[in-house]
Amino acid sequence: MPPAEYPWATSAVAGWVRADGVRRVDHISQAQVDGRVGVLAVGSNASPAVLARKLDELLADEVAIHPVRVSGMTIGHSAHVSTPGYIPAAPAVRPGSWTEAVLTWLTPAQLARVDATEPNYRRRTLPAHVRVTTTGPASDFLCPPGLIAQTSGSGREGDPEAADPSVVPLHLYDSVHGVLARNRQVLTLRPQRDVLDWVNKHLPGPPLQPADLADPVLQEHLRAQFIQHGLRVESGLDREPPRAGPAS
Repeated sequence: MPPAEYPWATSAVAGWVRADGVRRVDHISQAQVDGRVGVLAVGSNASPAVLARKLDELLADEVAIHPVRVSGMTIGHSAHVSTPGYIPAAPAVRPGSWTEAVLTWLTPAQLARVDATEPNYRRRTLPAHVRVTTTGPASDFLCPPGLIAQTSGSGREGDPEAADPSVVPLHLYDSVHGVLARNRQVLTLRPQRDVLDWVNKHLPGPPLQPADLADPVLQEHLRAQFIQHGLRVESGLDREPPRAGPAS
């Protein structure tokens, strides 16, 4: 798929990903995803075409997929350039905001396959303050609109963020390089041409063109430049937000 066209098309409907596209369905039951892991996809893994290419013969078990709304998080860009030559998506905590993403349900074998394709990311569970809800008609999704997943919290008895057996832990891929940002403001997901315009504006040197990003030497140079010029921040997905202090 052309790097310059990233981010690629995602699924706007609930269904099952197979080699020839998405088989739309009216309902996905909990029983159908038992034994699978829910993974929130924000970049190429949200594209049915990419999933089909990565999973190949493992799509004998079709992948359940549907759009969701995520609060407490935004989608930005990882502070690195991928091997094919594009600046990929990456999630980051942003309290009070929300974004749209895609939820996939993978078998253990499929999860291992996707893990192996993500050397620049670490898979982790969502922090408890990032909430995922279904959108659209109830019949289109795994369960009726409303809260469907969060992480298990501390698990301590009496802790308001302790595990809730009615919700399902979800995973996502967190960039090991951090996310692009300036003055700690995350650059939100946008077309590659716009990302490159932002990079050219804030880094010294001659303007870069999309085709330049396929150069492995330049890829490493840009990763270092993002650090040197303060154009990256950590995603914040590995920690809880500070608790509010007592009222004065």
